[in-house]
Amino acid sequence: MKSFLTALKFLTILPVHKKMDIQDKKLAKSAGYFPLVGALIGLLLVAVDFILRPFFPDSIVNLFILITLILVTGALHLDGFMDSIDGFFSGQNKKRILEIMRDSRIGSFGILAVICLLLLKLSLLNEIQFSIRYSTLILMPALSRWSVVYLAKIYPYARKSKGTGEPFAKLVGKKELIIATLFMAVLIGLLFQLKGIIIWLGAFVILILLGRWINKKIDGMTGDTYGAMIEIIEIIILISIYCISSINLGLYG
Repeated sequence: MKSFLTALKFLTILPVHKKMDIQDKKLAKSAGYFPLVGALIGLLLVAVDFILRPFFPDSIVNLFILITLILVTGALHLDGFMDSIDGFFSGQNKKRILEIMRDSRIGSFGILAVICLLLLKLSLLNEIQFSIRYSTLILMPALSRWSVVYLAKIYPYARKSKGTGEPFAKLVGKKELIIATLFMAVLIGLLFQLKGIIIWLGAFVILILLGRWINKKIDGMTGDTYGAMIEIIEIIILISIYCISSINLGLYG
């Protein structure tokens, strides 16, 4: 229970015991519960949709869903996404990339990239079929947060100094990855049955490719790259679900 609450406190701004001390080992141990926290975020998005749908058109409801997703996470992952874009597209070496990513100032690349990201996410939400809408809203934050557990187990920490991502890269082990993966397997089976394998595979391929590219650039992962990958995988999940439903494979009835 403590591990779950630690994950909830770290990944969201939801009220958790204020005196709870998030230590490195406790944070790493809580990684197995990241997909569960993601699923709870998804349920919150479903609640927003259910409450607002009778009063607003789909496009407005989706905007509120997107705003809710940003607020409940404290924009933590978006910040990591912008910092990562600024760093990796600076054309600099590893040392300079890490310095740029740690800089609190956001550059033009980061601003433009996050605008495009949010517009794409909103557009894809507008196109998701209603019959799979709630399943999508739950899967998107859950599977994207599973990706952090995978990356933490596979790749080292890129910085020599201490940072947000250090406990994951150094302390997350097989146990946390197995717990997170088993939960995702059950959740995907419940939400999308066998067709969920296609969605998971699409996200996993992108996760592997981007993970290797990031590792090649900076020799590991940071807190910013974890946040960036969450945002990117959310987009990949939405694209995968949209494509599968659009080509009418008979998967959604």
